[in-house]
Amino acid sequence: MRFTKLLLVLLLAACVPAQVQICDVNPPDRVECGYPGISADTCRARGCCFFNSAISGVKWCFRPKVQICDVNPPDRVECGYPGISADTCRARGCCFNSAISGVKWCFRPKAQVCDVNPPDRVECGYPGISADTCRARGCCFNSAVPDVKWCFFPKG
Repeated sequence: MRFTKLLLVLLLAACVPAQVQICDVNPPDRVECGYPGISADTCRARGCCFFNSAISGVKWCFRPKVQICDVNPPDRVECGYPGISADTCRARGCCFNSAISGVKWCFRPKAQVCDVNPPDRVECGYPGISADTCRARGCCFNSAVPDVKWCFFPKG
């Protein structure tokens, strides 16, 4: 019975994109998640960030930034260095996944990597470049939309 429950939890987790919640949100960008006088425990129980500020008008309980970390290993853009710990990597605002050897374990979240609208793409290759050659240059490859740049520089 325990094995069945564990297997079910693992299967469900595999269906949900990995996410990292970041509480380093500039005060003007914070979205309210509580109410005046909310406690830190109640705020965090809602899945929100809590930062007790002495500055008037700054939200104490606010929604975190969410980063999607389901980046395919060949598309990962390095965000650390060999041997970096998961905590140090995440403290940089990056994703960490050491499940596959021989690939980048500390990498930029998907939203910061290749999520570039086709009109905003800056060419990084040439017509007919392969996905592997493009990625070897440290660039993004997406051939889903015809007649646009398929090999392009990542965001940020």
